[in-house]
Amino acid sequence: PTQPIADAIRQRMTPAGNPELARLDSELRAAAQVILQDVIDDFVPQIEAELKRRLEARLTRLLPPRRQ
Repeated sequence: PTQPIADAIRQRMTPAGNPELARLDSELRAAAQVILQDVIDDFVPQIEAELKRRLEARLTRLLPPRRQ
């Protein structure tokens, strides 16, 4: 007799079985995406600068200087 009750509770605790949980799940996922994008936006310039620095350092070792 306790199994149907446990199943009913489990159903209500999943986003598919509870519209309020589904809404909260959706909002949390959207907020996580915004946070992730903010972090990416903050760090991309630093990463780009480091990549350029390393590329320039390697290019001077791999390629001879240009003759003008």
